[in-house]
Amino acid sequence: MTIQKVSSKLDELNLEDVPRFAECQINRTLLHPLLPKPTKNHCLNNFLSREDDVPLTKTSLDDVDNSGKDDVGVICGEHSFVICADTQLGMRDKNESWEYELEISRRVIKKINKLSPLPTFVTVCGDLIDMEQSFYKNSNVFSLDRCHEIQDRQNKDFQEVWSRLDKRIALVCICGNHDVGNTPTHDSISRFTNAFGDDYLSFWCNRTYNVVINTNLLSDPSESQDLFDHQIIWLERSLKFAQDAKAENIFVFGHHPLFLYDENEVKEDLPGIIPYPSEWGPPPTDSSGFPDWYFHIKIEYRKIVLALLEKYNVDAAFCGHFHQNLCARTSFGMEHVVTAPLSMVFNSSAKVSLRPNEPDSLGFRVVKVKDGAYSHSFVPL
Repeated sequence: MTIQKVSSKLDELNLEDVPRFAECQINRTLLHPLLPKPTKNHCLNNFLSREDDVPLTKTSLDDVDNSGKDDVGVICGEHSFVICADTQLGMRDKNESWEYELEISRRVIKKINKLSPLPTFVTVCGDLIDMEQSFYKNSNVFSLDRCHEIQDRQNKDFQEVWSRLDKRIALVCICGNHDVGNTPTHDSISRFTNAFGDDYLSFWCNRTYNVVINTNLLSDPSESQDLFDHQIIWLERSLKFAQDAKAENIFVFGHHPLFLYDENEVKEDLPGIIPYPSEWGPPPTDSSGFPDWYFHIKIEYRKIVLALLEKYNVDAAFCGHFHQNLCARTSFGMEHVVTAPLSMVFNSSAKVSLRPNEPDSLGFRVVKVKDGAYSHSFVPL
């Protein structure tokens, strides 16, 4: 089936009641009328991987494909998807206001809605908002109650703006450290999942298997070791499920880069510094900034995940968090792609990228997939 025929079919559908946020990221999968329904095998895989004994909801069971076939999501010969990152409402003005970031999201959504053909889905790779109570409760600026109030308002404003995305496009919202904290807890993750749905999940599209992970659990699992363990179990089962179903591509999405330049890098290998944005006022010292090592996953947790991605032949991992474009590749051939933000752009003093000509600016990434191959390009605003 051609893209033109698919687009014509989409135009005939009534998509007024498309689920978004917590209504579509449910039972470790993504629900959307134009994505394939989860199969019984897919639901069983997710059910076996759940960290509790709560059965699949009736909503999910109603959306299961009962045909008996192991549908891998073939809707046409090719498709595309969009990567966005770090919308981070409130970042520039330190959570006093966030109209600046909202306007950037509005501009991006208008551009995405005009793409032809439309992408099948958009993934926002974490830091949807800026206010998370662990960053600010001890700052003498915001009380804990005020932090929660601002977070709730930012979540609501994010949802209002991103609801303007064309309803024919599925939307995936991933949690970042500014959504659940640098040291995530059961409570901080619950605040996210109540607003946006599951923090990790998987879904098919055109024989590609798409796996969303909560990288915050990899960054520092000290307050959520049980959730870290459950996600690792789920991740391996999901990747094996995709391999057994002969997925043509497997893509992984998260917030943190697993690494920046080399899969074996450690803190001492990353001398780069990112200066504090001038919009935040004079820095505390002349050398103040974010060290590059702040942005990657520590090697002891990185190795656990990379071993699984290598074992199951993952094609590419997409993420944000670094606030600039950066492309690298593992020794086993997996491409590792960091996409620039929709808030404030950073510039590391020591950046080396496989795509040195890719601009560091506000923008999004379009990934095109066809016949087991893929390509991607960054679209600046």
